[in-house]
Amino acid sequence: MMTKVLKMTSIIGDTFDAYATFDELVTFNDAIQRWDANATESIPPYMRLVYQALLDIYSEMEQVLSKDGKLDRVYYAKYE
Repeated sequence: MMTKVLKMTSIIGDTFDAYATFDELVTFNDAIQRWDANATESIPPYMRLVYQALLDIYSEMEQVLSKDGKLDRVYYAKYE
């Protein structure tokens, strides 16, 4: 799980540094802050894949950690 999160951090960092405009980054950042699957309509099409992958990784983490009674860790990971 940690590897997936670190890879996504790298991809998002590269997106912020090299590919997106400031306005695109504002909407992308807002979508991440909300953790809402419906926010994909507000971000540019090329960022939707990255955003959906991020949501999928954390959803997978929720499924795995809920079995162990450690779901609160996902909440704190999203918060940070």
